[in-house]
Amino acid sequence: MSTVRPQPLAEGRFQLLEVIGEGGMATVYRAFDQRLQRPRAIKILSPAFAQRPALRRRFLSEAQTMANLENARVVRIFDMGEDGERVFIVMELVEGGSLVDRVRAHGAMPAKMATRVTIELCEAIHAAHEASVIHRDIKPHNILLTNSGELRITDFGIAQVQQDDKAGMTRTGAVLGTWGFMAPEQKTNAKQVDARADVYSIGGTLWSLLKNDTPPELFMADAEPEWYEGVPDPVMEVIKRSTRYRREDRYPSARAMADALRAILPLLPDDPADTPDLVPR
Repeated sequence: MSTVRPQPLAEGRFQLLEVIGEGGMATVYRAFDQRLQRPRAIKILSPAFAQRPALRRRFLSEAQTMANLENARVVRIFDMGEDGERVFIVMELVEGGSLVDRVRAHGAMPAKMATRVTIELCEAIHAAHEASVIHRDIKPHNILLTNSGELRITDFGIAQVQQDDKAGMTRTGAVLGTWGFMAPEQKTNAKQVDARADVYSIGGTLWSLLKNDTPPELFMADAEPEWYEGVPDPVMEVIKRSTRYRREDRYPSARAMADALRAILPLLPDDPADTPDLVPR
């Protein structure tokens, strides 16, 4: 990523040092908290979107949602604020990159490693569901790794807090999410999804880790057996169930999917001896 001339933020409390991530709506910087003398990641909403009140509210709502989860596998939020036209979120700096970075650098994951990673992901998302938060954009890009290989979930920008949708930030009929990882019902109406939409996305994420590719319409996989070429049968069956077209046919919860994955772990071959660690030293 690109180094920038240090830029002050929030009356000089933070120094922005380097761009470490860019998306359609925001840029993430490596930063330094001058007051606490700690490295941070700071996400700044793009100026064009900062002028739009609804998107500004959604951006700040992401910080509140993540902070309220208080889960060890969710990126920690330290602060949020506004500095002139800049709207920002101060976050934990996670140094190991994302899962998509990992497969791009080292290729598809072996089945046992991908399954273990997905079990952790299921448990993290189940904790969010227990707090009545549906993520709605689970994909390898939004799953970060610490230097020790632990998962951190981020980007709750389109998460839905089921207990309180008073802000009306999800329009009926709106399509929100990432095609390929998105459950069919989410493509029709993102407001009406439940935890099983995230189960679908977890299945798509596992497929992506195994194939180093963006998932096709996995609910059609019975008609396209080549999509699972090289994927061990036990893993294939779990992915197929998690990505069924009808949500009633999927696992009822992320934890149920985690249990199914744990059950098949002994059936999977060990990772090849030359497999790089999740975060290579």
